[in-house]
Formats: sequence, structure tokens, C-alpha cells
Amino acid sequence: MAKVHHSQALSATQLKPWVSMKKDGTVLCGHCTCKAGLGEVCSHITALLYAVDSAVKHLEDRSCTDGPRQWGLPPVKAGKALFEEGSGIDFSNPAKKRCGVHNKSHSGPSGKCVGVSTAAIEKFYKDLDNATPNPSEKSGLLRILPQYCHQFQPKVVSLGLPQPLTELYSAQNRKLSVLDLVKKCDVVFKEMEVTPEQMGM
Repeated sequence: MAKVHHSQALSATQLKPWVSMKKDGTVLCGHCTCKAGLGEVCSHITALLYAVDSAVKHLEDRSCTDGPRQWGLPPVKAGKALFEEGSGIDFSNPAKKRCGVHNKSHSGPSGKCVGVSTAAIEKFYKDLDNATPNPSEKSGLLRILPQYCHQFQPKVVSLGLPQPLTELYSAQNRKLSVLDLVKKCDVVFKEMEVTPEQMGM
């Protein structure tokens, strides 16, 4: 079965042709709700047969859009990774490189790479932290540093709220009687306390 538009009236109600076929493709009979469909032969039934034929032919085919993107991928040589560490990247100007002039701005006078001291790195992190007082506007780099990550903790974690009710479930409680379960609930609720600070008051 299928729904097919009228040839000359696309806004009209779609027609509903159907075809009965054998597995080898032999057509047994067909019908359509259009005027010519009463004779069991019309262009709408033909359109349905073409659609079935096309679907069967392409059962084994895969188009480029059926799988992961294959276009625009960077060329990868065998044994070469897609990424490179910063120390191994050549940042020299490509135009100057073509002319035989290399940019040595990232190297020392002797041409060797210059290391950055621990004090300079710590000062850089501190300057990043002091750039703005609002944690939501600070650099994401600070989130992974142990000495700065505490300020990015969610408020729920820093408040030390009681364990959520959803985490109190235990399959062993299903074996308890109703009376024992009520007593256990009373104990849990008596031990559960929330301070005014935790409530934001």
C-alpha cells in the first residue's frame, strides 16, 4: 500500500493504491481509489510498482549519507596520529618558510626551545583567577586545577545537603514487614536535618 498525490492536483486528498505481488515480483492484482483505478490499471499503481522496484534494487546499496561522514576528512598517513603535542608543532610562518626564512620567535638565542618556570606558570594561573570575581566568567582551565577548582563546585555539593530520598532505596527493605518498614522510615526522617543556611534562609 502507498499514498500517492494526484498528478494535477497536489492539494487534493492523496490516493491509496495497493498491489498484491508474489515474491518473484509477479503482479497478481492491484487497485486504486482514483477513477481509473476501478480498472485496476492506473499511473498511481505504476508509481507504487516503480517505488517497490527501486527499493528492492537498493536493498544492498549504501549511499554516502547512510554512513558516517566521508567527505572533508583530513588526509591521514599510515601510522600518523591526527593530533600533535604543542612542543612538536612548527608555528613558523608558512609564507616565510617558503622563502627560506624561519620564524625563531618561539626559540631562544641558540635555537633551542625555552622552558617556562613553575613560578611563571603559577603567576599565569593566579592572573587568570583574579581576572574576574564571577566563577561563571572565569577560564575553564581553572576547573581542572586542584588549587582553583573548589570555587566551581555546585552549590548542592558545598552545602552538604542530606542524602536524597531517591538514594535511600534498598532492595532488602522489600523483605521487611509494613510495621518494620514504617519504623525504619521514622529513624531515617529523625536523622535527616536541614539547616537554615542549607535552605538558603
